[in-house]
Amino acid sequence: MTINKSIDMTDLPLTIFLIVIGVFGAVLSMKHYERFARHQTLAGAYRAALDQEVPEAQILGIRSKAERCHTNNYRLVHKWRLHWLWIGLHAAVALTGVFLTVGILIGWFK
Repeated sequence: MTINKSIDMTDLPLTIFLIVIGVFGAVLSMKHYERFARHQTLAGAYRAALDQEVPEAQILGIRSKAERCHTNNYRLVHKWRLHWLWIGLHAAVALTGVFLTVGILIGWFK
């Protein structure tokens, strides 16, 4: 059994939903990254204060060594920013919705 159904006006709510969910996901990813960056900033300030109060603990030195090790282990992907991958995915969903919505409205899929 084959189903041969083209995209038409009855699919418009679904394509609009794709746009909405894609935009929402991209905005949510940006907000999540902003909160992450805030916590990283706070953690860095705490590390610097601890390093100043207890210099023999060498907190910042340990962190530098760990970062070098991580960079060596993940040379290809360590500079990729995860939030841009998520934003890209959600933008692709939204753009698919835009493409399908425009296609329905101007009759590309008949």
